[in-house]
Amino acid sequence: MSSPNDKSARASGAVARRLARGFDGARGWWRGVSARRLAENGPLPDHFLHRFEPIRAGWPERAERMAEGIFHAEGVSVKALDADPWAQSPPGELWAEALHGFGWLNDFRAVDGAPARAAARRIVETWLQRASSWDAVGWRPAVLGDRVASWILHGALLTENAEMVYRSAVFRNLAAQARFLRRALRDERVPARRVRAAIGLATAGLGLESHGELYADGLAHLEEALDLALLPDGGPVSRNPGEALDLLEKLIQLRANLLTARREIPPALVDAIQRMTPILRLYRQADGGLGLFNGAREESDGRMDRVLAASGVNSPAPPRAIESGFQRLARGRTAILFDTGAPPRGPASAEAHGGTLAIEIGVGRRRMVVNCGSGAHMDPQWDIACRGAAAHSTLCLDEASPVTFSPGENEHKRLIVSGPSRMENERRDESEGSWALGGHDGYLDRFGYLHYRRLFLAADGADLRGEDTLLRPDDSRHVSRREKIPFVIRFHLHPEVESELDPERRFALLALPSGDAWVMRQLGGRLEIEDSVYIGRAAAPRPTRQIAVYAEARGPSSQVKWSFRRALEGGASPRDFTPVDMRWAADPSEEALALPPPPFRG
Repeated sequence: MSSPNDKSARASGAVARRLARGFDGARGWWRGVSARRLAENGPLPDHFLHRFEPIRAGWPERAERMAEGIFHAEGVSVKALDADPWAQSPPGELWAEALHGFGWLNDFRAVDGAPARAAARRIVETWLQRASSWDAVGWRPAVLGDRVASWILHGALLTENAEMVYRSAVFRNLAAQARFLRRALRDERVPARRVRAAIGLATAGLGLESHGELYADGLAHLEEALDLALLPDGGPVSRNPGEALDLLEKLIQLRANLLTARREIPPALVDAIQRMTPILRLYRQADGGLGLFNGAREESDGRMDRVLAASGVNSPAPPRAIESGFQRLARGRTAILFDTGAPPRGPASAEAHGGTLAIEIGVGRRRMVVNCGSGAHMDPQWDIACRGAAAHSTLCLDEASPVTFSPGENEHKRLIVSGPSRMENERRDESEGSWALGGHDGYLDRFGYLHYRRLFLAADGADLRGEDTLLRPDDSRHVSRREKIPFVIRFHLHPEVESELDPERRFALLALPSGDAWVMRQLGGRLEIEDSVYIGRAAAPRPTRQIAVYAEARGPSSQVKWSFRRALEGGASPRDFTPVDMRWAADPSEEALALPPPPFRG
């Protein structure tokens, strides 16, 4: 039950948020006035200086649906009256940002032809009528940068042989947007979003007649923003693989535009692309998409392949990215992504998750063990649930997460305000296999325990062994008053993986669509198979299953050993898997699950 003080604090917080929204509205009105004044006073271009080519492939089917008035973004389809998506309230902020960013012009570019051009121009014209002077979402610096870059990239689609009044309106408003972006860029506090705004400004300077001065400003802002957005190893400070893919794609597009304009490629841009490409390879899952960490989505439609090819960087994925805090164990047909990094803080943590020491396992071209994914496109309750430890394939102590989010139960983009400060991250590769160690202190202050996870993947990729250890340090300040604290180790399964629990709960059987069959065993807890959800894309959650190992932390140290071992490799139907003939599957002994001696301390 809440105390009166709690209620008073919540009421004060609600008032403060309403006042903040009021100030934002006033600031938005002022910006709208400024944008109109810029449109009146600045130079007016009448043509694009270059014809740029997109590196990203479009989807003709999506363009056809938009021409019919059906707009799909962030898992939501909206049927717009008169094909005018701006005339109604958007279903969510992410949906609105996607539409106002105009990246979907790429889909119309893939179709081209008179009908596609007419449909695209009709949507742009309605935007000019309804949102060109001001829109709270559409004029955010990052969204504005995306839109400016997209309009210039697809300039011929929008203006070639167009009616003069419409054509003049496009150029007049685009110039106003670019000049306003120059002023508004520093308002963006999130590093990656500031990179997007800077790319838009630089693109405006490249592509718009009479606006060349914006190019130098854009590059200066871009260099500064990249220093803030990227870690030394090339990973994003948000630790979001999806953000890494998006930024790298935009940087490569800017480089392509510079080559078309016959401009020198800035060293900062070259360096960023060279550092980011290997890290993106590290994030790659078995099916060619991304691992689901910190808000990333699958992206398994070939986008990864195109971006990596367009980068021109052939450096392989590093086995370990120390600053980014990820490891990749790849042996045989098995690849494991292991999160051994501290969650970010500040503005970069708005989409970050609390799945410290989570793993994902891919076999061949199939995902087997996954994290639940991102609920950012859904309501705030889904969003925060997907960000907690329970939605990840890791240990969860007393159903708590190792991070704490800022308050605001009904608000998106809650920041991480506390979490692990001390991390362990070790790695060794030998002829017999790969070892990895991760550890964190995210549960220390609340429960008095450190969490360590140790992995071993055999050289043939057919045998993965793990240990999860809760260790109480020799420090009386961190001793919990509770004698026993429950914990659970979860392994969420991809929806295409069939699972079955041995009647005696000694092991679980996993069957992949490829024909591979695996056995999961554990020692130290109680084995269960339970319901779960999977949100690999911006769509509704898909039902799936999870393997859960329940145990209790007591005394100075508690440990659960577990393993995944391949029992059948392709060729046969998963239903032909008969573990009765494989007596090792039911062997609960410690020797059967023991890791080989580690080549590092721990």
